Amino acid sequence: MSIVNVQYEANLDGEKFQYLFPIETSRLQRALANVNEHTAILREVAGKFGARDGPMMQAKPRVCKAQWHGAENPAATQLVCSPMSYLDREPPMIVDFPMPVCGNPMCEQGAHAVMQQVSGPEGIGAKQRWVCSHCEKSSEVRADFANCAACKVELYCNRECQKAHWKLHKKKCCKP
Repeated sequence: MSIVNVQYEANLDGEKFQYLFPIETSRLQRALANVNEHTAILREVAGKFGARDGPMMQAKPRVCKAQWHGAENPAATQLVCSPMSYLDREPPMIVDFPMPVCGNPMCEQGAHAVMQQVSGPEGIGAKQRWVCSHCEKSSEVRADFANCAACKVELYCNRECQKAHWKLHKKKCCKP
């Protein structure tokens, strides 16, 4: 059984948190092809580190950022997370900007609305769309694209697009 570490990065109140989340390579491969598995991993990782008893909440006391309270600043009891997936990158990673909220349902609802603006109207369970770096053809199927062999970041729908994009891409891909 092969394991890969998924890096989770979160920026919370100006503090940067980084954690490694070990996952079976076969599960990561399934997640790249299956939206439900992909969403499950995002929720699992964000839940592990952003939970009420997670390390980000334990680091120091937090105040509610949902701003439904006027002048008062009640203590936060949880984090509303909206993780963004880069599981197809090397190294695989998840980036998050969690929002501390109190137990007020209006605050949680407001935080989810803000996070939805960040992550898109369909939220965390939305199907990821893959886009060619040259022609901008998009697809929900990751297997329709190949990564640049050198940097593993840029995606191409075919060899012709990769060749056509090379003049622009080589400047950042081949930096010494």
